[in-house]
Amino acid sequence: MKLALTSVLLATILLGRSPAQNEQSPKFLGFAYLPGSFLKAGQFKDLSPEKQEVYAVGLLDGLFVSTIFGADEDGLKKLADCTKEMDSEQISAIISKYVHDHPEAWHETLSTQSLNAMFSACPGLRGYDFFKKK
Repeated sequence: MKLALTSVLLATILLGRSPAQNEQSPKFLGFAYLPGSFLKAGQFKDLSPEKQEVYAVGLLDGLFVSTIFGADEDGLKKLADCTKEMDSEQISAIISKYVHDHPEAWHETLSTQSLNAMFSACPGLRGYDFFKKK
């Protein structure tokens, strides 16, 4: 837990407040509430490799603690199984490759596109419904 809090704090310090945060308003897409995001997907490619890794660590730490807010534990276990041998550089590279390969989504939130990247990289997550009602 201490590592998760440290990662989130470090990401906040390094990334700071993004202009994109002010541009994007919260949305409800019919299946999940998505608050405004700090970064758009296209901004990820402009970050230094170090900041990309910090983002990747913060993203996974945030996903892994999301069960506190009711996220599906089975799906997160599948994500943990898929990423258990990966380091932050590899996860960052997965996100970077996905963003690079999908310029049509550069205007979308980085958090959503990062999750799409992990779905693509982890066969056990493809088609998984994280938003199923309990």
